[in-house]
Amino acid sequence: MRHLVLAASGLVILAAAASVSAAEPLELKLVANKATYAWPYTAPPKEFDAKLQDLLAKHKKGEAVEFPGPATVDLVLRITNTGKENRTIRVDGDPNLWTFTLKGPGVIEVSPRLAFTTDFRGPKPVVLEPGKSHEIPVKRLADGFRGGSRYIYPTAPGEYTLSATYLLAGAVG
Repeated sequence: MRHLVLAASGLVILAAAASVSAAEPLELKLVANKATYAWPYTAPPKEFDAKLQDLLAKHKKGEAVEFPGPATVDLVLRITNTGKENRTIRVDGDPNLWTFTLKGPGVIEVSPRLAFTTDFRGPKPVVLEPGKSHEIPVKRLADGFRGGSRYIYPTAPGEYTLSATYLLAGAVG
């Protein structure tokens, strides 16, 4: 099985830039469809941070905890064929993962212990003509297996930088 890793970065609330491996004529952009976000939680930032720290400490001790849902966002991962020939990529499904890196004034990452079905969700082929794109909507700050094996929380108001990497599994042709 061949893997291709695309990488993109940008400001989660302001802009998005991109970069990609020179070996493939594909480009990944992280597009922010919304410029700013209101504070997404009922507790004020300091209380929310303290609550998360407490939940995380219990989680590390093996206690059962329920983390709040990650912040909702309006982002798109856009994969564009920058080459001169059609490219077939395989998207979605269990083998394909996106990973976020959020940098800013306060970030907490957790790996909630979620239950997933054991069925295998295979990727689907998408043919990208030269200059054409495939978009993957991102609705929350979560990543990993099925978009839910890691939650990422901003815990203070401010400007954050979000980077994304997308692993495309299977043949790329």
